[in-house]
Amino acid sequence: MKKLKEVFNTAKNFGTNKLQAKQEQLRQQLREKAIERANHRIGLAGRKPEQLISDELEAIVREEEDKLKASVK
Repeated sequence: MKKLKEVFNTAKNFGTNKLQAKQEQLRQQLREKAIERANHRIGLAGRKPEQLISDELEAIVREEEDKLKASVK
């Protein structure tokens, strides 16, 4: 019985770890796409990302992430 519980827990952890890895991969891809869109948006405004402070950059990237998430739902 103890061996069966160990096998079950190992299988459960394996599935959980794979799911977490996939979620992290998707989050990273979303972030990269949001950064691309933010850079494009900043360029359309006639500015360079280097001209903005980090808080401004983060706010723009966050907005782009939110737009991407909304378009998927």
